[in-house]
Amino acid sequence: MKLDGTVIRALLSAAERCGGAVNLGRRAGIDPSCISRYLRGKVGSVSDGNWEKLRVFLQTVSCDVCREKTLPVIEWRELLKDPGQLMRNGGVEDLVLRAQDLQMAPQICDRDLIVVHQKENLKAVPENKIIVAVFKPVRESSGRAVCKRLRRINGDCWLFSDEPQGVFFPAGNEEILWVGVVLRKICEL
Repeated sequence: MKLDGTVIRALLSAAERCGGAVNLGRRAGIDPSCISRYLRGKVGSVSDGNWEKLRVFLQTVSCDVCREKTLPVIEWRELLKDPGQLMRNGGVEDLVLRAQDLQMAPQICDRDLIVVHQKENLKAVPENKIIVAVFKPVRESSGRAVCKRLRRINGDCWLFSDEPQGVFFPAGNEEILWVGVVLRKICEL
């Protein structure tokens, strides 16, 4: 498995749940120094044998749409905790996110897993696509992430909810830190 920002974040979450990198290594049957090298990004990939041992501890999903057979699941709260993490994701283009709240009901609901393909900016996103956008933090407030449908009205980009009472608002490239197009919903959990 190629070691990129997404895999490193999933390993960090697993280490945190296990009580540290040493405990993760011991529980997985892998030398803790290997785990430490993985977490620091000192190696380019995880061997197949070690990946199979670690998958038990990672929140991952098999995805036939993605170039990788298995992708770690990124929790929505992780986007909000560090919205810049996707920019440092090591060139990964496809991500699996676990949606939070009823942002795009009925298509995408709370806890649904969605495959998202990274785009450069809103101009690179086709009209009427469902996107995930991570907005830059404004002063004291933290950043926010939304899952909405992109529409263009008089040359301006607007983000809409599919539900009739849902919110809609304008969005400009200068406000957005990261954007990705939802390729598909994998499952409902």
